[in-house]
Amino acid sequence: MSENDIKEVLAALQNLPDFKGINVAALDIQRLGGLTNLVFRVAANGQSVIVRIPGQGTEDYIDRAVEIHNARVAADAGVSPDVLWADSGTGVMISDCIEEGIVTMTPEQFSTRSGSPARAGAALRQLHGSDKPFEFRFELFAMIEDYLGILANKDIDLPDGYAGVVADAAPVRKLLEEKPEPLVPSHCDPLCENFLDDGNRMWIVDYEYSGMNDAMWDLGDLSVEANMTDAQD
Repeated sequence: MSENDIKEVLAALQNLPDFKGINVAALDIQRLGGLTNLVFRVAANGQSVIVRIPGQGTEDYIDRAVEIHNARVAADAGVSPDVLWADSGTGVMISDCIEEGIVTMTPEQFSTRSGSPARAGAALRQLHGSDKPFEFRFELFAMIEDYLGILANKDIDLPDGYAGVVADAAPVRKLLEEKPEPLVPSHCDPLCENFLDDGNRMWIVDYEYSGMNDAMWDLGDLSVEANMTDAQD
């Protein structure tokens, strides 16, 4: 952990009454996983929180105000930890830390932890049934075009065959536009690692890509990410 990381974590903690003015020597800071962000578990005085520092460049494609709103809606729905403090300008977020017997899920965990697919499905059903809407409409094809616009300004080559895949998907886009399904609050990025399991219930974290979407997106995406069998589906 760099000195700058520690400074950022300490600065964020000043926004919590229980941590305000605390000396860094009194903190137990542990780096957790994270693909695009820096995520830390911070403990002091018998309290633990999660501090998330956004990765560089993520502001190009993630609306932090939307993410924070949706994370709070998910917490109100009972499927995500409470957001204790967040800054929509910087994207820094502090949330409650769930610790009792928590396991971060992986494809292997979904295949070996008894009942875990059902618990994940129950959590998604609870999220999808929230009476509070998410901000942002997650529309895949429009987002692809937006991302291509971002990549056009960077020195990045698209994968071989990309244009052919987009062309093959055109009939799917047409069908979805002709027969839209009801939109519900959806996670839209259900990597296995975004599910935390205590053996009795599943928590869902990380709402960077969340929005209103067809509920089947979350179910289908999780099935693929977790390599679920027909029986698990």
